[in-house]
Amino acid sequence: MQIEFTDAVLFDGASTRVTKDGYVVGRARIARAGVQAYGGASVGRGDLEVVRVYRPEEEVFADAAMASLAHRPITLDHPDGFVSAQNWKDLAVGNTGGRVVRDGDFVALDLALMDQAAIEAVRSGKRQLSVGYSCTLDFTAGLTPAGEAYDAVQRNIRGNHLALVDVARAGPECRIGDRHFAPTLEQLAARLAEAECQLADARKALDAKAGELAALTRTHADEIAARDARLADAENNLDARIEERQAVIAAAQIIVDPPPVIKGRSIAEICRACVASALGEAAVKDRSDDYISASFEVLAAAARARRQTPHDDSLAHAVQMDVAHRQPVNVWDSAFASSSVAMKKDR
Repeated sequence: MQIEFTDAVLFDGASTRVTKDGYVVGRARIARAGVQAYGGASVGRGDLEVVRVYRPEEEVFADAAMASLAHRPITLDHPDGFVSAQNWKDLAVGNTGGRVVRDGDFVALDLALMDQAAIEAVRSGKRQLSVGYSCTLDFTAGLTPAGEAYDAVQRNIRGNHLALVDVARAGPECRIGDRHFAPTLEQLAARLAEAECQLADARKALDAKAGELAALTRTHADEIAARDARLADAENNLDARIEERQAVIAAAQIIVDPPPVIKGRSIAEICRACVASALGEAAVKDRSDDYISASFEVLAAAARARRQTPHDDSLAHAVQMDVAHRQPVNVWDSAFASSSVAMKKDR
């Protein structure tokens, strides 16, 4: 879509001077890269109130675009159409020079104002410079490398003239003189629209960040809850293991006298030592921990029963598992028989 544009900037008074002939000559920034807001109707989109137009660096500072701004007529305000050989004599109040260069994000060039009315207008505060140019407008939305949203892109920029105006679109970085100026309602509206677009983009970015933060907060809360659950399980398991160890130690102290060494041994090692002390090493050799644990429980039960009714023969029969065949053996009968033989010998 081919569009005619009239952007505006400000003329830098620090670089201007008056020649002996009364002309005002100097150097000015006249255009910049980046995103600028336009009224929808001014760019052929009456259906939109504001269109954010992106001027990429590679288009603004292209050799052909820069060359098109050299030796161009300067006008007092924008004419109804573009300047040509047919109307130049009536419209021109000066001209741009041949040296057009990049100055940061701006295009800068030399210029000269030769018309007295234009010079007096500058002295009265008419200090901004607005470029009249044509370009191809590509209505493809996107984001600039800096993350700023836009609705369309300018390409194939070609300058036609430079107008001296009251208020420019490109901002106060480029000016004739350094006095403050009062912007027009149209210019204020354009700037307000641009600020509102930037605010809307900032709000969208903020909402996205808030969503990300909320998601991270939920994830963090879930991780904390899972960690707390694991800690609670670990504490419960620890308490259970402590109780189990205390019970095994108590049982070991009544199964054999003296009890085996407890310190530094695991529950399985304590059980194995008790069974070995009570039944002999053959009883534990090549036996699994489950077998040893079961044997330990049998010995513990017998020891507890023996403590509860030490003179009751009917309760004083602890079951001992035969090491080879796992058959029950009456421990107390064997012990009683051994004691009887010993007593007879003493007589």
